[in-house]
Amino acid sequence: MNNYFGDNVNEKLKNVTIKNLLTHTLGLSERTYLKQFGNNKDDIIRGLLNDDLQYEVNSTVAYSNRG
Repeated sequence: MNNYFGDNVNEKLKNVTIKNLLTHTLGLSERTYLKQFGNNKDDIIRGLLNDDLQYEVNSTVAYSNRG
């Protein structure tokens, strides 16, 4: 994630891979609503990149619509 978004990423997300996103092992909450982060693209991206993880990366398979 750091390669794509720079230093504006939650510390827990810095080493996340595309594979984590595709295999649902990132640790994101199953309940995500983009509107909870705001109404414009920049606010939504900032909210997603700074939100806490529900699980430790690679510890649980949990479907999330964020990926």
